[in-house]
Amino acid sequence: MEALRQEEYYTYEEWLELDDDVYAELLDGSLYMMASPSRRHQGMITEFTRQFANFLYGKPCKIYPSPFGVRLAEDTVFLPDITVVCDPSKLNDRGCEGAPDLVVEILSPSTSRYDMCTKFREYLRAGVKEYWIVDPQTDILTVHILKDGSYVTDVYSNTDAAPVKVLPGFEVDLAAVFADAQEPGVDEGVVDGSCDGVGFEAQGREGVAEDFPVAVVCGEHDAAAAADHEAERGLDIFDF
Repeated sequence: MEALRQEEYYTYEEWLELDDDVYAELLDGSLYMMASPSRRHQGMITEFTRQFANFLYGKPCKIYPSPFGVRLAEDTVFLPDITVVCDPSKLNDRGCEGAPDLVVEILSPSTSRYDMCTKFREYLRAGVKEYWIVDPQTDILTVHILKDGSYVTDVYSNTDAAPVKVLPGFEVDLAAVFADAQEPGVDEGVVDGSCDGVGFEAQGREGVAEDFPVAVVCGEHDAAAAADHEAERGLDIFDF
């Protein structure tokens, strides 16, 4: 199943009127029809949800797995794989209005630039405090923490316990997240996360090699620079 970009401009109200079985994101009024996730992709979402939900039980912050609408601007709505919201005033029956506290996106070859570049900038601009990018090809987690208007980056391998900055005392067991191997006979392809016109930095953490096999790591990048370097919006085909 392919996912096609629709060239017609859509308003938020028109996006809300889409059929319930339509899985689509809205970016600057452009509608992106998303394909269903692969088995491993869905399994990783399930494991993230299990760990976050167990920690958050009885706490004010809430976790929402995809599909869950996050409206960052008038005509931009994303469906992150995992969303954590700690401010109940941002929640309504339609999803989240404004920046959540944490989002997780799991890469696929055809969405890597979109997740690592376009969404990186949109989440930064909106003020998302913590943005996790998960690469199933390399079993690497890249964590972007908002600090003074910039994202500061840390990197974790599949043997690490990754601390969640917005949820003090909570660590995600990445061995459990990455435990499910790629399904037999499926070639996930090569993740291409290159971002034209944008500078990125790989910031190695002690115990993690700095030449880890990630196509690009989005390092410190302030909001002004993000505004100056608009993402190329022309990704036409997505599939998980």
